Amino acid sequence: MNYDYSILINTHERHGYLRRALSYYSDCAASGVSVLVADSSEAAFADHLLLKNISYHHFPGMSYNQRLIELVKLVQTEYVLLAADDDFISPAGISASIDFLKAHPDYSSALGNHVVFSKHNGKVEFRIMHAHSFELDLNDDDPMVRMNKMFQNYFSTHYAVHRKENMEAFTACMEKLPEADKFMPMILSIVVAVNGKIKVINEFYSGREYIIGSSSASWLGLDVLCRDVKFRQKYDAFISVCAEYLISKCEMPFDEAKRKVLESFEIYIEKLIKAIRIKNERNTAPAVPQPAREGMLKRMIKGFPVIKNVAGAISGRRLKHYQETQTALKRNKDLKFGIFYSGPEFELTFTDDKKQGELERIKQMVLQFPV
Repeated sequence: MNYDYSILINTHERHGYLRRALSYYSDCAASGVSVLVADSSEAAFADHLLLKNISYHHFPGMSYNQRLIELVKLVQTEYVLLAADDDFISPAGISASIDFLKAHPDYSSALGNHVVFSKHNGKVEFRIMHAHSFELDLNDDDPMVRMNKMFQNYFSTHYAVHRKENMEAFTACMEKLPEADKFMPMILSIVVAVNGKIKVINEFYSGREYIIGSSSASWLGLDVLCRDVKFRQKYDAFISVCAEYLISKCEMPFDEAKRKVLESFEIYIEKLIKAIRIKNERNTAPAVPQPAREGMLKRMIKGFPVIKNVAGAISGRRLKHYQETQTALKRNKDLKFGIFYSGPEFELTFTDDKKQGELERIKQMVLQFPV
């Protein structure tokens, strides 16, 4: 097991989630992993004086970007990852990602597969997340090709394991955009793709909680940021910072670098707008009669003996999740998927006992620490 890494947790007015996260990572901290917390809440975390092997920093009122900049300054390990206060990143998944990076020095970041969870009626439900990125490998030698491919099939590297220099370069870019928090994920994506190759390994990596109103659920898309006049100045500055970083790694005129960055983002925005249009059309379409929905689901899972017991009301949203899971099952033979008789709830399990143990541990944490 690798312990030469730092976990950075950035939080604001969510001490219940922070308490849960620190409990989850307490074994890592006890083993020598550097766990660094930046908290901008008005009041300090009540338990911070009791924390063992965890470095807690209270920055009341400080912006997300500035807190992250301060945390990265404290990193003394070769590898580093960001962890949301409401998510769980598997220590085994982190270790496997570091093993991959150590064996492949031309890769800048690595991560595994995600599941998303939510709590309903005292039960914790899981489903596949980002199935399109399973085993994805951006292994082109040309940084500009990697950048384009990143945005052709976009997936977030925000919570990946990064080499330290990724985070240092990323925060250096953010210092040039002190009030541009909304562009942060895209800047990190550019930095990571330009710095090196990126791999999604076939390992369970994280459980991410879906919370209505959270930053990930309410984040403004780049399609909005590039068109809304109130963001125009910040958007232009953001494009310039990305172009400048590309120039630092690939010698070229500024105008050419800016054009290449815009080309990558235009690919992403075009796909994003298309996805939003399809979603809107689906949401406004007449409801599919219940028998037809069940028939669709039965046809969908035919040939997958690990999926059983179709019963209860099946919504269009659930059907989409089953479709994503079907894709994931084809790519990852270690996954099983079951459906409860009790209704539309469903259960995701692993055939590997250790991976399944991680899911069970997440369940226990969610149920033990109500937030």
